[in-house]
Amino acid sequence: MPNAVTHILVPMVIIDLIRHHLVKRSTIKKYRFTTDVVLVGGLAGIAPDADMLGQLLGIQGVYHGGFTHQLWIPGLFFLAAAILYFRMNSRPVYRRWFLVALVAGFGMLTHSLLDCFVVGGYPLLPPFVGNGFCTRLIGNDIYYSSILTAGLDGMLFIIWLLYEERRHKIRDFL
Repeated sequence: MPNAVTHILVPMVIIDLIRHHLVKRSTIKKYRFTTDVVLVGGLAGIAPDADMLGQLLGIQGVYHGGFTHQLWIPGLFFLAAAILYFRMNSRPVYRRWFLVALVAGFGMLTHSLLDCFVVGGYPLLPPFVGNGFCTRLIGNDIYYSSILTAGLDGMLFIIWLLYEERRHKIRDFL
């Protein structure tokens, strides 16, 4: 299973790349696509693991990889973003909430897809698609997969730091 850092960094890096390279050429820049919105995407990337808290508290029927890892949750955020998109002209506050809903849905989607392809076997769209929809990219050996996911965390973190150093000159803040 991907570690928490991976679930946070993958959506943040993708959203930040979109913000820097695609938004400048579109009309979204008017909607204040700030670093706070990128952070929301990263936090939404770890949000589906909130079911582990319910499991630790002993809540009946809550298990990791259940309802929170299905694609219905990001779909609801995308639906909210679509509704807010068509209402943006009526109230300016909807512009900000449109981006927040869109980025949160994307963060949750990346979480489900990361778990799907690394762990495998999650029911992403029940009752339409059952268990085993996803294939494992990393084998069943827990020792081997934990080393690989830790290495993936480290590589993502280094790549992100190098990108941020080159783009924003973070050395000036140290």
